[in-house]
Amino acid sequence: MKNSNLILGITDNLDCGATVTKDNKILCSINEERINRKKNCHGFPKEAILSVLKVSKIKVGEVKIVAVAGISKITKNLTPYNNLLNKDNRNHSKDWSWRVVSFMAFLSKNNFFKIFFRSNFFLFFLRNIFYKFFLSSRKNEVINNLKKMNIKPEKIFFYDHHECHIFSAYSLSPYKKTLVVSNDGFGDGLCSKSNYITIKKNINLSKNTFYNSLGLIYGYCSDICGFKKIHHNGKTTGIAILGDGKKVEKELSKIIYFNETNGNYVNNESVFRGTYFEIKKKLKKFSKYQIANGIQSLTNKLIFKQIDFLLKKTKTKNICLVGGVHANVAANGYLRNKHKSKNIYVFPHMGDGGLALGACALAYYQINNKNVKYKNDNIYLGDEYSDNQILKVLIDSKVNFKKIHNLSKKVARHLVNKKIVAIYRGRMEFGPRALGNRSILANASEESINSKLNRKLNRTETMPFAPVILDKFAKKMIKNYKSSDLASCQNMTMCVDASDHMKKIAPGAVAKDGTIRPQILKRKSNKFVYDILSEYYAITKIPTVINTSFNLHEEPIVRSPYQAIKSFKISKLDALIIGSYIVEK
Repeated sequence: MKNSNLILGITDNLDCGATVTKDNKILCSINEERINRKKNCHGFPKEAILSVLKVSKIKVGEVKIVAVAGISKITKNLTPYNNLLNKDNRNHSKDWSWRVVSFMAFLSKNNFFKIFFRSNFFLFFLRNIFYKFFLSSRKNEVINNLKKMNIKPEKIFFYDHHECHIFSAYSLSPYKKTLVVSNDGFGDGLCSKSNYITIKKNINLSKNTFYNSLGLIYGYCSDICGFKKIHHNGKTTGIAILGDGKKVEKELSKIIYFNETNGNYVNNESVFRGTYFEIKKKLKKFSKYQIANGIQSLTNKLIFKQIDFLLKKTKTKNICLVGGVHANVAANGYLRNKHKSKNIYVFPHMGDGGLALGACALAYYQINNKNVKYKNDNIYLGDEYSDNQILKVLIDSKVNFKKIHNLSKKVARHLVNKKIVAIYRGRMEFGPRALGNRSILANASEESINSKLNRKLNRTETMPFAPVILDKFAKKMIKNYKSSDLASCQNMTMCVDASDHMKKIAPGAVAKDGTIRPQILKRKSNKFVYDILSEYYAITKIPTVINTSFNLHEEPIVRSPYQAIKSFKISKLDALIIGSYIVEK
């Protein structure tokens, strides 16, 4: 097949998006939310597909292979984001998936059905009969949507949700042989799956029905804490260090525990809403800080037990983590500290937004009978705008701007003077973390920077903002730092312990428990931001500043020059670097 390794991957469930790969290179990857500005949007990613093809300089007629993440598709009414509660008071009587879930919730109050829904028999029925029954209509829906765009592939593959997670993590990891563990809310009937992967092999080690979802239970606790959506679970993680949750953890451990025999989590309550209401009843006398601390502590321990169980099976030193549960940077850090002799890589787009890349990697595996290891130098995989395009928007926006040749030195001096600077340059980042191209930078030398940034950005962050650190100072700023930490820490996906020196010179980036969530920056990854930090260090002898995402409250990270200027105008930031230009207030 001509261009057999040119693959368009799409995910059309939650946080939908598209990716284009060719051979061992990722050409472009964009999520639909960045274009339509609806956070974690759901559905067919038409605009993302058009954008990734445009950036990759590929015509629609050249697309011969399409890889789709997910053998099933949940509806807009049935998502983890509403905790499966009918809070919107909408009529769901015509929604078959909602009816099925409601019926399961009713049946699972009975012990017989509870055991059945947790069993491999139910899993077999769900994945090999129930989902396959609807797969043909799902295929037709995707094919028809592609036809409307004049995309008529010769081959179209549909892949399991968790296999997409697993292959995405392997494809970007630095390991040739590794354990890969996927944990999330649910997808294609599973909440968890783990494989041992080499270049030629893919061996399944375990899988767990969605009934036993640790991800959903963490989300339910977040809801009870007052953080209503799963993409706010980070706020629960943030306040966890402020409470004593020992009694909460004891109550929650009766609801979900780890089975040492089969290596899976077990939910001891009824499914979905039944579990939610049982948790709410058991925890009604506790504060949100106690609840957050309790669920975080239990999550740390359950993940550790799961990984420990799997490591005994594989005897490997390498661990890859993926799936929405591993957006939990504190749990990732706990695992790192417990497994000091292991190498841990957290996939940077760990949630469902990264599934399109996993579908591409699976298609490559199917076509070539071996796994792909992508050779991209960095994960700035989105689109970008030229200086000419930016200049036109600046003129149209009627803002005062100027072109400065040594922008890095200018930004460094602003940071020294405790001004807050937004950066909009180059290609957009892959995943939920801003890594310098769609970022806001601030001086971390004062603890008050957190409340100051929250006020200026109209945010309610509960965790300290993350620091970006020059790579040559990582050992000095991070306690017990080892070179293998770079794989995760360059993408801001893991908490580590700050050194005493870090706590002294950059307290604004350190949490009350002494941890940080760093981006360790190599010069070849982002020369511009590296030069800013180098200039800043030359003046202050501090090799780190705050780096948070450039977006308005509850909006996705900015994508276009127009959105960058709009966000800058509304916020109370001091300066905006946009392409080769600077806008100042």
